[in-house]
Formats: sequence, structure tokens, C-alpha cells
Amino acid sequence: MRIFARQAMQFHHPEDRSITFTVKALSFEDAPDWVRESDMFKLADRADLLSVAESSVDEREIEANGGRKRGKKTAEPDAGAADAVNANADLVQ
Repeated sequence: MRIFARQAMQFHHPEDRSITFTVKALSFEDAPDWVRESDMFKLADRADLLSVAESSVDEREIEANGGRKRGKKTAEPDAGAADAVNANADLVQ
């Protein structure tokens, strides 16, 4: 799975928190499949702070749309989720 993050984030494995994966801000990264099940991924997705690229077409679309996948969200991003992600952002930089 390739993800594009609009800010730096660190994901903890859902079963073993000692295993982590970090993504840099404003870049695509190849992420292990377990990242999708992590709490941080779920929060960041609700806050619209990342996009998943399933193909090279998705990647180009995300690049062309300011880091967002067209039609991904129909509602406003979850501000509470964004606050939770931002509270952990200082751990990643």
C-alpha cells in the first residue's frame, strides 16, 4: 500500500506497539499492510490527512489534487481526529 501524508506521522503496529512505521510529510511511502489497521491511520484518515494510492493512476490523481484523492471525502474532515493526530506530531519530527 502506498500512502501520501500531508504531515509526518508514526504508525504503531496494532498488535505490537514496538513495531513502528514513519511517513514523512508531503511524500508517498510504501507502507506495510498492517498500517491500515493502526489507530493513527484511522485517525489520520478521518481527519483527511492522508490518501491511499492503490495504483499509479491514483498517485498521479493525488499529486494533481493537492495530496487528496478526488471524491474521497463527502463530509468535512473530523476536527477531533485532526487534533489527536497533531497532538502526536511532535513525536515524529
